Amino acid sequence: METFRKLTQLVTEWQASGPNLAKMMTANLPLWNTLTRSCNATWTITETGGAYVDLQPGIALPKFGHSRTRVEQQEAQAVILFYLLTLGPWEKLGGPCPRCGKYFIKKRANHKIYCGRGCASLASAKVSTRKKLDKEREHKVERARKLIQKWDELKRRPGKSWKQWVHGKDQTITPKWLTRATNPDSDIGYGLQPPVKEGRNAKG
Repeated sequence: METFRKLTQLVTEWQASGPNLAKMMTANLPLWNTLTRSCNATWTITETGGAYVDLQPGIALPKFGHSRTRVEQQEAQAVILFYLLTLGPWEKLGGPCPRCGKYFIKKRANHKIYCGRGCASLASAKVSTRKKLDKEREHKVERARKLIQKWDELKRRPGKSWKQWVHGKDQTITPKWLTRATNPDSDIGYGLQPPVKEGRNAKG
């Protein structure tokens, strides 16, 4: 939705400025001009000692079929929403959430990173899974390294390639994986070295 995209863009620029509205507006005078016209304020009195300010959109939003396009209308709505955002408790605005990319209202002082428990839990699970996979990879590389060392220590080479021999000793280590793991130009970066003594059918 264009309104959400534009509002997110404005909030991102705002946060990048400090947030410092004076700095943001000085760097973008056309936006400043648009924002100053985006809402009209009406001072409304009450039968008590106080009053309140009633805000109404100051940028006309033409009905469908008029001169302004749908995208332009949505961008104008985003500007109005940003105007209203800066008048509220903007210090409570958090985000963007590193998992879903949404902005959110902070419910407590230490609520700084994720929009809610759902994203926090999923992000934590993702990190845990990544660590588990990295650990399993390290163990696999180490097992392969030890088996390659044993191959080099063999006095007689069997009638098979070293890759097939290693695979026979550990079914989780396939010849295809060994080819990638021992390729210095591979993007997986395992740093595994092939055997010094390749022997019969070593490249198979």
